[in-house]
Amino acid sequence: MRLLILLPLLSHLLTQCFALSDYFWFISDIHFDPTYGSASESCREDADLMKLGEFGSVDCDAPWRLAESAIHGMHLNGGGAQFIVWAGDSVPHTREDTLSEEKVLTGIQKLTDQLRLEFPRTPVYPLLGNHDYHPRNQLPGKTNNIYESLATMWQDWLNEGGRNPEVLETFRKGGYYTKIMVELDEKIRALVLNTNLYYLANEATDGIDDPGEQFAWMEEVLQGATQEDEKVHVFVHIPPGTDFRSQQNSRFNRLIVKYADVILGIYAGHHHFDSFRIYYDEQNAEPVAGMFISPSVSPLKGYLDDSIPHNPAIRKYIFDRYKFTLQDYEQFYLLLDLANSQNNTAWQILYSFSKTYGVKNVDPANLVIVKDGFKEFANEDFHKYYERKYVNLRRGYVPCDCDCKEQEICAIGNLNRTQYDACVVEADCSGLNGAGTLNAASLGAVLVAAVFIFH
Repeated sequence: MRLLILLPLLSHLLTQCFALSDYFWFISDIHFDPTYGSASESCREDADLMKLGEFGSVDCDAPWRLAESAIHGMHLNGGGAQFIVWAGDSVPHTREDTLSEEKVLTGIQKLTDQLRLEFPRTPVYPLLGNHDYHPRNQLPGKTNNIYESLATMWQDWLNEGGRNPEVLETFRKGGYYTKIMVELDEKIRALVLNTNLYYLANEATDGIDDPGEQFAWMEEVLQGATQEDEKVHVFVHIPPGTDFRSQQNSRFNRLIVKYADVILGIYAGHHHFDSFRIYYDEQNAEPVAGMFISPSVSPLKGYLDDSIPHNPAIRKYIFDRYKFTLQDYEQFYLLLDLANSQNNTAWQILYSFSKTYGVKNVDPANLVIVKDGFKEFANEDFHKYYERKYVNLRRGYVPCDCDCKEQEICAIGNLNRTQYDACVVEADCSGLNGAGTLNAASLGAVLVAAVFIFH
């Protein structure tokens, strides 16, 4: 009898011991607005401030209840994560004259405290976003008060009890760092970059070829990883593309392709929507690396008249426990209307990439299979992709006509503006017209939208 009682427990323990996969959380673009519900400084001018929901509105950045719920949602849907990546942009979209260094640091401190409360023993890899500075976007490639203050605030995550003093040194210097992910394996490395240094809107680094000497350091780290037979997770806030200055975008992409053999994946936020990108070896046109862009916690749809709303989102990445290769990701979301109307704050799985698109894993070759499938006439997978891009929140009918579809597909496979423009020009709209019943005008250039919507 006692054996029968113990069997379920033994079965569970064996399953955990011999499971082939593990996971980590990726949370980005929280944009916590402490004035939500009072001054509501992040809200659009046309927002009805008398009708703001307790858990947020698509016309504003995240209230505390939403930020708190997102972090708790990670705990409820996977408290055993191997680590967490907090990918920046914790500060709201507000007028510059309403912010200060003190307000920036106070907001980040509150989120830091909440992450520590929910995950007291889980390693956290924090990044800087372009809004995590005052004035916003102007992150310098040299030591400053915000870098120094955050290095102190996060020193238990960065330095791990004094084991990584070089991490604090590079973070204070330029907001970037690398370290071995001892929670996984002595041969797995995190490369955490400050890509805000290359942002078009960053006047502080304009005209500097290698701000903060991050490029030289990045190559040194990747070259060392190659020599030491390490594998590398690359974490960024702003993904490469047209948000970067052209020369720095090319240099960044060359480094990724050159060292693609050691890179497990590139993970980004910033754009607030869900997408992916593919790096190709230009010599043989083979896919060599994948980049995954995670949607935001903030539900703010942007400030343009035709901006598209979306639900808040967090993401779980699943990797092979023994090979450490990326296998899949699961996109979680909060139904904002339901949270506000019924106090239902259950974060649900929206989709699994591999199950949705019928691929074995998310390696570069399978990403190409998915992208190429999108080109087919009336392709159902493209419809799924476009709906999930905005995290299943549609107010009215949002179309994606032929031009829109061309832009989406070209963006996935082309990480610089020249290649992207050439792809759009060469695309045969008649062959790409997979929108089927979708029949309205184009939504505009996909790659550049985020610069104007969330600048």
